[in-house]
Amino acid sequence: MSCDIPQRPLAVHMPNSHDSYTPFTSEGDLEKQKGFGHVSIVSRGSFESIKDFSRPTSSVPSAGVHSEVDWDGPTDPENPYNWSAGKKTFNMLIPSFMSLVTTLISSAYVAGIPLIQQDLHVSFELALLPYSAYILGLGIGAIFFGPCSEVFGRKMVYMVSIPLCGLFIIGTGLSSNITGLIFCRLFSGIFGIGPVSAAPGTIMDMFTREQAALPTALFVLTPFLGPGLAPVIASYVAPWKGWKWLCWVEIMILAVSWLPAVFLSETNKLIILQRRASKVGLAAPPSPVVGKSIGGAVMHYLNITLFLPLRMLVTESVVLW
Repeated sequence: MSCDIPQRPLAVHMPNSHDSYTPFTSEGDLEKQKGFGHVSIVSRGSFESIKDFSRPTSSVPSAGVHSEVDWDGPTDPENPYNWSAGKKTFNMLIPSFMSLVTTLISSAYVAGIPLIQQDLHVSFELALLPYSAYILGLGIGAIFFGPCSEVFGRKMVYMVSIPLCGLFIIGTGLSSNITGLIFCRLFSGIFGIGPVSAAPGTIMDMFTREQAALPTALFVLTPFLGPGLAPVIASYVAPWKGWKWLCWVEIMILAVSWLPAVFLSETNKLIILQRRASKVGLAAPPSPVVGKSIGGAVMHYLNITLFLPLRMLVTESVVLW
């Protein structure tokens, strides 16, 4: 039994008694997913040119005809693969730093639990609930921010998620009851996971498979460093300044990680080409949700990010074990 892992598309011969040379696409079974290319089935006797939206290709529009815009050859300077090492490093380190901060927030709360018990007059179990709510929020937010980075771009996720996370951290510091703490910690976790969800896409946008091993390994370290550094910081802040000061310190660190994100460059090829298309009046690269309602688009991405993995978990022995 094999695991249905998306692969780079290949042209496939299908038997045809008429030996037709007309390409066709099975829209019922095969979906166009950005990052995995334009999947086509080609009838016998012909091969259709496959458009891969993650590799640089060349596209020259015919006179008077609107054509899809693409990279201007393999050396196109807007292609993230062709950016300088310094630009790639900057666009990798800032999302990694934001990922460290949002995971640091998860365990920094623990140092303030005894003080929260005294201040809000609650049991240990109840004081622990906001910590669990943040972890739950991280899981919920991951379902949505990954697809959002594909549709709206990586930079949009970084610019929006961190400020919203910060607003709910402020709400946590201003809360005077355990209900407010639970609510604010839940939503700060939902928005805080944004950089963690989008950063792997940013790395793969800039590096080929052969180059991505080291950047990916360095990024993976950051979400684990956060919970490790949090107790060190919190053990100094909480006893001296109180549990609410943990929130203010988290806000300061969030701000330091977010401000450089203003200078990040968009790496999502689909978004870059859409902006280029709007400038030159060409057809933008196709989106898998074109023509779908809002509900249909949401279900499309929920199927990819939630339902498909769950189905694989219970039907594929390799995934299960």
